[in-house]
Amino acid sequence: MRPSFVFVTGACYGPAYFDPIRHALNGLGYSSVAVTPRALNSVPPATSFQPDADAVRDDTLGLLEKGEDVIIVMHSYGGIPGTEAAGDIIASRPDIAGRIKRLVYVAAFVPAEGDSLTSLASAAPPPAPDSVFYYSDDGYIVLNDKAEEAIFHDVPEPDRSTYAALAGKEPIGTNTAPVTHTAWEHIPSSYVYTTLDRIIQFQDQEFMVERARAHSQPCFPGKGGKPPRKPFSGPLGLFTLEAGHMPMLSKIPELAGILGQLAEE
Repeated sequence: MRPSFVFVTGACYGPAYFDPIRHALNGLGYSSVAVTPRALNSVPPATSFQPDADAVRDDTLGLLEKGEDVIIVMHSYGGIPGTEAAGDIIASRPDIAGRIKRLVYVAAFVPAEGDSLTSLASAAPPPAPDSVFYYSDDGYIVLNDKAEEAIFHDVPEPDRSTYAALAGKEPIGTNTAPVTHTAWEHIPSSYVYTTLDRIIQFQDQEFMVERARAHSQPCFPGKGGKPPRKPFSGPLGLFTLEAGHMPMLSKIPELAGILGQLAEE
């Protein structure tokens, strides 16, 4: 049975922007779920990313309990709740029928235990990208007038305007709470670099991947008698797209091809 994909959104947006890549994967014979974030636009604002991690966990478990294998695809902020949820599942449900086959970080944050999105962003090397948001007085992160160009600069119209208009309010607490599970130490993981990214710059993506590799002992069995591998290594560890922050809208065939390759591993 082919694995199913679980897509985890970035901050300030619901799952609709995954529709084009999910449609492409469906055409290749793969089913998928796009997780609806629970913290987005919450009133009062959520105090951590845990509601989003719970949503990822619930949707993923729904597939695993049916015996399906799953690939979790995380975008941007989605690397935080996605990593937490995957780590919680493997720690608490070792008896589950299906398995999490792989974690895929697409222009995403890669947290270790104790990291928050804010601490990861602060640790990245300079120069920092231009800010595309402000903090509201009532506890939310709200995108500013620079956000559309920075996030969607290589997305063609009408998709650019359509999806940019769907932005919501992200609770500040989702960015400041620490991760308690480091799932990529236990599950084979891949990173899709986006070299034209103006939100999580290419150099910052490389920084997080190299940090994860340095943090980890070799933990995945090598194939064909080769030595054990670290996360984000091997022939399926790293991929590169000449794209901005939204390759699921600007590089649909290319990203679908990468995900299909990972599914056929």
